Amino acid sequence: MMSIEQLAKLVEALPEAQTLDLYRLEYAIQSLRSEPRRTLAIRTRVHLGMTVRFFNAIDGNHLSGQIVAMHDVDLSIRVPAENRRYTGVPYAALDLEGATEELAPVIDQEEPPSRQAKQKSRSDFRVGDSVSFLDRSMQPVAGKIVKLNPKTASIKTSTSEWRVAYQLLQHIVDI
Repeated sequence: MMSIEQLAKLVEALPEAQTLDLYRLEYAIQSLRSEPRRTLAIRTRVHLGMTVRFFNAIDGNHLSGQIVAMHDVDLSIRVPAENRRYTGVPYAALDLEGATEELAPVIDQEEPPSRQAKQKSRSDFRVGDSVSFLDRSMQPVAGKIVKLNPKTASIKTSTSEWRVAYQLLQHIVDI
């Protein structure tokens, strides 16, 4: 692990780096940041309605808001101070050190907030629903439910058919 001083020296030297080296560094960081296990580790610590602080890559500022939607690789956050909703915020942009467990009312959320995720069951899904889940390699897979079994749903994708436990499914909402 790098110390703060070592990291500061590295950042200080970046303006002198060649463009190709900067590009390769950006690629290496992006590859590490987008590993599914990293995203999953963050997703398990957050929930709808949770107040979080996040880095806004548009203007380089930190903002605070409430999570109103969670997706496979990103989420939506409502920032009341700006009366604005930020979509497509990567999980890596969250500052979980500054997270709070407050559950203030969220008007435009897609699911009700809870401290513990509600266990999904057969009654939460219907045949024909569009759903997604993570496969064994932690890669997202999308398909339609073709059959509801007692403990799993049969999902038809463009290339194969899966049997997936209800707890692992996420609804896909077409807008």
